[in-house]
Amino acid sequence: MKKTILNVKMKYRSGDFMKKVLSFILLFVMLFCSVSFLTSCKKNGDDFYYEEEDYDSSVIALDKYDEKYDVNYGELNVKAYYGSSDDYNKVQSVYSDDVFFKPSDEYNHFLARMSMGLALASYTADIGGLEGGDDGLTTFLPRCGFENLRTDEFYQETSKYTVASIIGSKKIEKNGEEATLVVIGIRSGKYFKEWMSNFTVDQYNGLHGGFDSASNLIVDRALSYIAQENITGKVKIWVAGFSRGAAVANLTAAKLNKVTSIGKDNIYAYTFATPRGVAYQSDINEYDNIFNILGPSDPVTQFAPYDWGYGHFGHDIYLPGSEFNSDFTKVYGVVQDELSEFNYKTYYSAALNLRIRLLLGYLTEFSAADSIYSAFNQEEFVTIVGDMSLNNVFRALQNITTRYHYYSDAIDPETFDNLVNYIIGLALPLYTKNNYLADEMGTATSTFRLLMHEHYPEIYYHMIYSFGEEDLFFDNDQFSYVMLDNNCEYELYDGTNLVLSINKKGEKTLSDYALDNYYDLPVLDFKDTTVLVLPYDRDYELRFSNGKGGTTIKYIEYGRDFTSNLVIKEKAFLDNSGVVLKVNDGKLESNDFVERNIKSSDLAKELKIDKVGLSWEYKAMGIVAIIVLLLSIIPVLSYLAYVLISKARFNYKLVINIILLAIISFEDELSYWIFLYSNF
Repeated sequence: MKKTILNVKMKYRSGDFMKKVLSFILLFVMLFCSVSFLTSCKKNGDDFYYEEEDYDSSVIALDKYDEKYDVNYGELNVKAYYGSSDDYNKVQSVYSDDVFFKPSDEYNHFLARMSMGLALASYTADIGGLEGGDDGLTTFLPRCGFENLRTDEFYQETSKYTVASIIGSKKIEKNGEEATLVVIGIRSGKYFKEWMSNFTVDQYNGLHGGFDSASNLIVDRALSYIAQENITGKVKIWVAGFSRGAAVANLTAAKLNKVTSIGKDNIYAYTFATPRGVAYQSDINEYDNIFNILGPSDPVTQFAPYDWGYGHFGHDIYLPGSEFNSDFTKVYGVVQDELSEFNYKTYYSAALNLRIRLLLGYLTEFSAADSIYSAFNQEEFVTIVGDMSLNNVFRALQNITTRYHYYSDAIDPETFDNLVNYIIGLALPLYTKNNYLADEMGTATSTFRLLMHEHYPEIYYHMIYSFGEEDLFFDNDQFSYVMLDNNCEYELYDGTNLVLSINKKGEKTLSDYALDNYYDLPVLDFKDTTVLVLPYDRDYELRFSNGKGGTTIKYIEYGRDFTSNLVIKEKAFLDNSGVVLKVNDGKLESNDFVERNIKSSDLAKELKIDKVGLSWEYKAMGIVAIIVLLLSIIPVLSYLAYVLISKARFNYKLVINIILLAIISFEDELSYWIFLYSNF
C-alpha cells in the first residue's frame, strides 16, 4: 500500500515537473520571436586596426607644396570607418591653412579633400557611442594645429534631439593677412538614435525639421564658442559633414552666412552624401560658398524627396555613376583597386539601383507631399528607427496600415498595397542573394549594405582623393532604361564606332573601341527582357543588327532626381531602317512613342511591381497563423514525446491549453488583420 501511494506521488511530481518544462519551452519560443533583428556591429578593440603616430602640427602646414592649388600642406592619418565592413582603416588626409585665404565661393578640390578628412574623423570611434566617441576629431584637429577644443554630446546617450560636435580654433596667416579659423566637426556616422531625426520632416520656415533643429544647436555652439574664447578680428569658419552630418552642415553654413559679423565670404562649407533639407528654391548667389558632393544614385541623398520640393543650399556636384557616365568603369576601377588593398571587394549594381529608384518612386507616390507623410507615417518611421525590435516594427506597420485604410479620402489604400507588394518583391531577393544579385555581388553581405552600396564614405573618399575635379565631376543628368525584346539582336554605336552588341540571350559583347575607351554600359537581364542602361553623355544610335528587326521598344526615362512619375514609353518597329533610338545633344529622340503606366508593363511583372497573387494583408494573416501553429506544435510535440517515453497517460486538456495559450499570445495580431481586412 505504501509502495502504491509512493508511485502515485512520483507520477504526480513527474507530471508537474513536465508541465513546468513545457511552459518554459513555450515561453522561450515566444520570447525568441520577439528579439530584435537589428544585429550589433560592435567590434572587439583588438580588431581595430589603426596605428598612432606622432605629428608636429607646425610641420603639417609646411611639409609640401602643391602648385596647382598654391598651398603649403602636410599629410596625416585619419581613422576612416568603412561602412561596408563595420571596420576602421587608416587613410591619408591633407591639410593646409592656405586654402582659407582663397575665395569661399570658388570650388577648391584641395579643400574638398581636407573636408572629407574632417568628415571621416568625426565618426564615433567607440561603437558604444558613450566613451571615447570623439577620439577621431580629438586626434585629427590638434594635428592640424587646432586648440581649445569644445566637445558637445559625444559622451551622452543619443536621441533624435542630439547632435554631437567638436569645435576648435587656430590663428592663421598668409602674406600679412591674419584671421582666426574656427573648425566645426559634426558627427557623421555611428550616431545611433540621432538618425531618427532624418525622418522628422516637419517643416519649420521651409526647412526639414530634424536637420533644422540640429543645425540650430550647432550655430548656437559656434557663436557661443567665439564669444567664450574671446575671439576678435577676422573670423573664418570651416564646416563639413557626411550623410546626416552633411545635411546638418549644409543648414549650419547657410545660417552662419547671415551672421553679419562673419560674412559668407568667410564661411567654407563642403558636404558629402547630403540628404535634402530645404523645401524651397533658395538663391544660389546667397549660398554659393556651400558645395554638396553627391552620388547620383545614392538613396540617402534622395530624402526628403525632390517631388516634395526639397533640395540643398548651395551647389550640387555629382560623382560618376554607371547610369550617367559611359566611362564610369575608368573611375570605379581605380576605386576598386585601391579598396582591394584593404581586402575589401566593392561593387556597383545598376540592377539594384533600378529597383531602388522604383521603390523611392512608389514611396513618394503614396506619400505625395511632406504634409501627408508627417500626418500618416512620420511618427511610425521615427519609432522604427529608434527601436527595431520585431514587436515594435510589427506594431508600427500595423498603425501605418490602419491609417491608410481608414483615411482613404486622403490616400488610396490600393497604392499602399502595391507599395508593400513591391517592397516584398525587392526584399526577398536581397535576403536570399539570388536572381539579379547573385552574379553581381558574389559575396554574402547584409540587406542594408546592399541597399547602401553607393552611400559608403570609402567610395566618396577614394573617388575624391584619386581624381581631380576635371576627371571626376560631370553635368549629364539624364539616362534611360531601354527594354529590348530577346527575339532580336542589337548594336549600339557612338557615331560610326560600334560600342557593344547584344544577342538574343541578352549577352553583351564590348567592341575593341569600347575597351580602349573604358566604355562598359550596363546590360541587365530580367528573364524575358534585356534592359540596356543608356546614358545621355554621348551621341548614341541603337540599331537592330543587320538593319532588320520586328519588335516593340520600351524605355523609362529618368532624371538625376528619382521621381514618382513611373511612365513607360513604347513603340512598335517592323522592318524599319534599323535605327531604334537616338541620343543627340543630351536628348533622346523618341517621336511617336506611346506612354503607359509602368505597372501595366511586362517589366512590372518581372520586377514584382504589379499586384500579383494574394494581397499582402492575407500574407500577413497567413504568417501570423503559421507562427501560432508553430508555437503550438513545438510544445505539443514535446508533450507527446514525454508521453511516449514515460508511458504516461495522454492528457488532451493539456494540449488544448497549450494551443489556447499560443493563440492568446498572438490574439492581438490575428484579430488585427482579420478586423482590418474584413472592414468591420
